[in-house]
Amino acid sequence: MLRKILYLLVLREVLVCLALLYEVLALLLGLQAFPYGPFFMLMGTIFLFNLLCFFVLFWVKGQNALNTHAKSQIIFDAFFISILVGVTGAFESDFVVGYLVIILVSGIFLTRTGILIFTLFCFSLYYFTSQFVLYGLNFVTDFTVYENYNYTIAGQFIAFFTVGFISGYFHHAFTLHQSKIREQANRLKVMRAFRDRIVENLQSGLLTTDLKGEITHINSRVAILLNRPEPEIIGHLIWNFFAVSPDLVQSGVQAGNAFRFDCSLHGCDRLKIFGVSCTSLELEANRPGYLMIFQDLTEIKMRERSQYLEDRMAAIGKVAAGVAHELRNPLASITGSIQVLREMVPEGPATGELMDIIEKEGGRLDRIVSEFLAYSRATPTVGNVPFDLRACFEDFATLAQHDKEIKNVWLQNQYDADAYWIQGDPSRITQVFWNLVRNAAQASKPGQRIETEFTTHGHSVRVSIQDFGCGIPSELLTEVFSPFATYNKPQGTGLGLSIVYDTIQMHHAKIDLQSEPGKGTRVLLEFPLIEMGSS
Repeated sequence: MLRKILYLLVLREVLVCLALLYEVLALLLGLQAFPYGPFFMLMGTIFLFNLLCFFVLFWVKGQNALNTHAKSQIIFDAFFISILVGVTGAFESDFVVGYLVIILVSGIFLTRTGILIFTLFCFSLYYFTSQFVLYGLNFVTDFTVYENYNYTIAGQFIAFFTVGFISGYFHHAFTLHQSKIREQANRLKVMRAFRDRIVENLQSGLLTTDLKGEITHINSRVAILLNRPEPEIIGHLIWNFFAVSPDLVQSGVQAGNAFRFDCSLHGCDRLKIFGVSCTSLELEANRPGYLMIFQDLTEIKMRERSQYLEDRMAAIGKVAAGVAHELRNPLASITGSIQVLREMVPEGPATGELMDIIEKEGGRLDRIVSEFLAYSRATPTVGNVPFDLRACFEDFATLAQHDKEIKNVWLQNQYDADAYWIQGDPSRITQVFWNLVRNAAQASKPGQRIETEFTTHGHSVRVSIQDFGCGIPSELLTEVFSPFATYNKPQGTGLGLSIVYDTIQMHHAKIDLQSEPGKGTRVLLEFPLIEMGSS
């Protein structure tokens, strides 16, 4: 409404300027037939009235008040035009057209019935003004009274109401069209709100990018999954977050309607795996881009990996006992035969060295068989007592200082609590620490540090064991918990991490391993906490 009133003020000012221009041209061409004094006074009055209406807008508040203000203006306009018509000769005045203009303008502010009433009001003013000039005050010196002036009035009546009906028709059509527009706008608003609710309540992350991979829009779930605030996501390249090649995505989208891939997250302290579905999307006219929907598949992938390892180890365990027993008998015979040979064969440098090698390797094979038997006999039953995980690790660390492999590295320990109470078997957990820290020491150079960190996360405690040694190639990470998997340790049996994995599973805990060649390996353990004193 305020904008409409401003348009009315501008229109009035334009019409005043046109009337003044008309008067000036009439004076210059000698066509002026009415006194210019009252005319200019009236134009000045209209100008001041227009200025007053403009300043009144600063005090008028509310839709109803603005509507009343607009209606009062067009009523005053009708009076001003009547005075102007009277001053300029009534029947002979060229400014009668002003009535038609304000009748058309009234269609902006009045209803259809109101327009007809206002048309009747304008015609009444015109009629009484004409009668007043005809029988009363006449400003025009050579005013001629036409005998057929009644026909002129009748013609003006037809013109007034024709314009009034046209204005009413356009008002009705405009109102109907505006109503449809509002209805469509409300429908679009509801649909947009519904769409936004769906997008925001998705448990998947949804984002759009341009062809370069620059993120343009995200839903709230994206910030949660990427663990970053929205300003650090929008406007940045998606490749800064997803560990995937842009060329792979572009070629995949071009090859089909949708391209699905799994990728990890850059810059995350824990391994996160996302399942991403990408498709082409036209963001705006002639501005193509990508629509990506992704979910956190870390837990699912870890379960799949755990299930795969459990199935594989179960199958190996069934064979282990029989194979181990079959190997132990020949080994016992070999060891006994070597002892007999030592007594029967004269001892010499060559024979003694060969028998030492046979005895040493036989002992090594016997140790492997013993560990394999222990591994194959492992059952899901563990000691079930509450114990302090920190105290357990500190006891291990004290003993580890004297281990021939661990004493060559620097063990750096950090804790965020005085105690971490868990349920389980402390001896088995101590063995887990021995295997993991010894592996880290074997992968490290003398003098390098091994960082262990204990942190509380909700109802669990996370243990991180980080070395900065040679690392493990990515293609071998999937086999790291499999039996007989050895890396850079030809003297190892390859059962250490398999036993660690089984022990962690028995304690209903989680284990994850992250490694990068040349930078080191990090093992993450997560144990459920218990309240002190519970069992």
